[in-house]
Amino acid sequence: VGPAMVDQLRINRKGSAAWALNRMLLGFFDDDRDPSTMQWYCEDPVRAFVDLALLDKDSSQANPDRQDLIAYIKTQSTYAKSLDDNGQMTTAGLVRVVQAVCCDFPHQSVQYLTRSAFVSGCKALGMSTEEIAEEKWLEQAWKDVVPAGMYKMIS
Repeated sequence: VGPAMVDQLRINRKGSAAWALNRMLLGFFDDDRDPSTMQWYCEDPVRAFVDLALLDKDSSQANPDRQDLIAYIKTQSTYAKSLDDNGQMTTAGLVRVVQAVCCDFPHQSVQYLTRSAFVSGCKALGMSTEEIAEEKWLEQAWKDVVPAGMYKMIS
């Protein structure tokens, strides 16, 4: 994966996909959200990734890459819970899980490239928004090449 794609994972790079995701997270997991919804996310953090449109809920659960991704999300969730005095998932913990999976986060050897980060990288490489929207092959190619829903990058 080239530098244009890696740049999309940098949370502190204004305009990157990770920067945009972080801004979206701040509104998505606000304190006004229904407590029962937050409880669902705490019990099943993968659901938050689906609701944030980072993962397709229809992707094959039997796919080994998808199982690896889900296991990684759950590992990050367990770690986030360990940071809370009561061992509970907090809103801040859930934000940290999404950041750890989808952004260039300190001390992480694995990041996942989301489709939106891939599209942002394509734009950084010179593809226009119209080209991306018109090219149905791009969406199909993403589904064919990345059946897990996110592309695993190891640093």
